[in-house]
Amino acid sequence: VQIYHFHDWCAQQIRTYHVTPVVSERPAWERQVETVIDAVEKGYIPRAQYDALLIDEGHDFEPSWLRLVTQMIDPESNSLLFLYDDAQSIYKKRPGLGFSLSSVGIQAQGRTTILRLNYRNTREILRFAYDFASRYLDPQAIDDDPAVPVRPEAAGATGPEPVLKRFSGQGQEIRYALACLRKWSGDGVALREMAVLYPGGELGRRMAAALKRAGIAHIWLGSKQYKAAYDPLREQVPVMTIHSSKGLEFRRVIVIGTGELGREEVSLAEDARLLYVGMTRAQECLLLTTSEDTPFSEQLSRGGG
Repeated sequence: VQIYHFHDWCAQQIRTYHVTPVVSERPAWERQVETVIDAVEKGYIPRAQYDALLIDEGHDFEPSWLRLVTQMIDPESNSLLFLYDDAQSIYKKRPGLGFSLSSVGIQAQGRTTILRLNYRNTREILRFAYDFASRYLDPQAIDDDPAVPVRPEAAGATGPEPVLKRFSGQGQEIRYALACLRKWSGDGVALREMAVLYPGGELGRRMAAALKRAGIAHIWLGSKQYKAAYDPLREQVPVMTIHSSKGLEFRRVIVIGTGELGREEVSLAEDARLLYVGMTRAQECLLLTTSEDTPFSEQLSRGGG
């Protein structure tokens, strides 16, 4: 079984079949994709390389990427499993996939299944996150794609209700997060099972500096180098943007700086989707902090709904 990040797979195809990358001013990762697409069309890279293909996080794929990888399936087996959750699509501004699956070579009509059971989060976290997000993420009927978001059903345990804490400044948010981490560690929760998430900007650097002063082992995923060095089994508290947390999960999560989201009317849906991803990284305990009054903070203070 071969497991690849899509762009790593493109680089591997270029190396394996000795294809000369296209020349352009685009970023390297875009040129790699363009090179593989062109090489497949010209026959330099063969199609039908795999008997079966599983695509995870399909909501982050561009149409051209899907048209490419679906050609890699042996037509005799025609075995493809495509998984996506539009509520976690944080790299696109459009709702839904934005295209039909049939247009990219996926024959899904009559063969789709909605996976409703959620095993990661407690019932309280899932209800809180869904009630919040559903105010901004309206279901979209897109050709043969299922409508989203889907109301999930919690299969996990019960736990404490998520809490939003209001402060007068981000410095207080950081101090509160620090106190929570200390308390949890004293209660026996492993540092690696906690995480501090933030929307972006300098807040992560400030949080990491506070952890350093407090002598708490941590890693700030503020650069590609540190992201590559991150070991989820190492005893340290990860501090990362919500974007970087995608696909990860932790027993206890603090999302700081939520007041930076939901400020602009034009980005409400995009910000809500991002915050939904952050909230659902928590398995059993979720805390959020804000030092600004926004539509999001008002709604979250009412329990998400």
